[in-house]
Amino acid sequence: MRRYRAMGNGPIVAAGAAMLAWTSPAAAAEGERIAWDGDLAPVCGDRASCALIDAFAAGSGGDGGALTVLELGFTAEDLRDHLQGGWGCRFDPGGFEGGREFWLLGDGAPRLVLQHCNDGYGAAQVGEDWVTIGDGTIEAWQYGGSAWRWETGGVLDLLAMALEESAACTAHGAWTWEVSATDWSTHRTLRAWQPMPAETGDEVESDWCPALDATSPWPLAPEGFTLGLAVPVYTAAADAVRDLGDCGLALGPGDDVSVAGGAPLLRLAIFAGTPSRLLIADSVGAAGVLEGASIDLTWTSSPLSALQYMAPVDTTATPGLGFARGRVDLASDGEGRGGLDWSRVTLTDGRALLAIDLPVTDPADPGRLPGGLVVAILGADGSVRAATVPWRDGAPVFAPGLAHHGRSPDGGCALTGGVGRATRPALLPGDSRQWL
Repeated sequence: MRRYRAMGNGPIVAAGAAMLAWTSPAAAAEGERIAWDGDLAPVCGDRASCALIDAFAAGSGGDGGALTVLELGFTAEDLRDHLQGGWGCRFDPGGFEGGREFWLLGDGAPRLVLQHCNDGYGAAQVGEDWVTIGDGTIEAWQYGGSAWRWETGGVLDLLAMALEESAACTAHGAWTWEVSATDWSTHRTLRAWQPMPAETGDEVESDWCPALDATSPWPLAPEGFTLGLAVPVYTAAADAVRDLGDCGLALGPGDDVSVAGGAPLLRLAIFAGTPSRLLIADSVGAAGVLEGASIDLTWTSSPLSALQYMAPVDTTATPGLGFARGRVDLASDGEGRGGLDWSRVTLTDGRALLAIDLPVTDPADPGRLPGGLVVAILGADGSVRAATVPWRDGAPVFAPGLAHHGRSPDGGCALTGGVGRATRPALLPGDSRQWL
């Protein structure tokens, strides 16, 4: 994912009083500031402090007409109701204590696509915002924190009002980052973990979130980080699934996160319920990856925990980490080690669909999911055929948190005739922190 500083603090133009026709901007490159002298009344309403900060070219709409994004600023008197009761937007660099809004013109009625209010974004009061306008997209980032630091943002399709990419990271201790990035066209979520200096003996020099590209078929881990994949979680009923389709996380060979030649060996996803089930489907032409194999699961009570190295057959929880392991031997009768129950269905095209009931991590809440999870396909000799994270000394090196896709009504996986189709989350305008 890209990140650019592109927020403008240009001349302020007072809101117009009369309803005038929108003025079409001259042809300009996407993201370029343009001169705009249209009527602000349709976007400002009765907010007297509404002021135009900047106007940007945003490509073309479905009818070929020019798209424009307006950046507006407000004083504290026009602070939105849902922001009342806090500190206001007093850390806005342009003094707009009522916040900023970005409106799309040229696609029917004017539409609010983003608003933000820099209240410091945490007790440290270090909040910053960046917004970039692209060809039919708006990319927004925020930075803040208190005793820790975080950064979050995403790329929104202006016409569909749906996410294309999103990313987030959090710093703990001496600037140790946990990073996440999602490609919403494939539901592929990468997680990168950087060990604490106390664990490695190295100095951590980074004081900013590193880039992580979930859209690349061969993603690279930032220097000093370990890279893994987060298993997606949906709310649809697992019993209704016959083919994961592109709802399933594509898993490539070995213990890296690449997909060789764009052809995954397996697809996997969790469908939440009681019990919650992990579904694993082999791909056409890759059925051999499950022959004579076993499925090794490692789960933790919290995500992105550094794991103590344990023998692959060990299923004992480690105090403090809530760490446990279980295994399904595909040659067994349906009951695996570590209390794992499973079943296997052979589909009409010869592919296998495995269903593994996830362990109950909290007896008082049987539907609760693990905080972190690793899935690995092991050969008879213990070699790693495919895994969601790298392995070392017979064990995974960290446990990424799950990627929850439950915001949309269909849980992010629309099932048609039992075949899954990944859907992008449609968002209401608002704080870009909802883009996680």
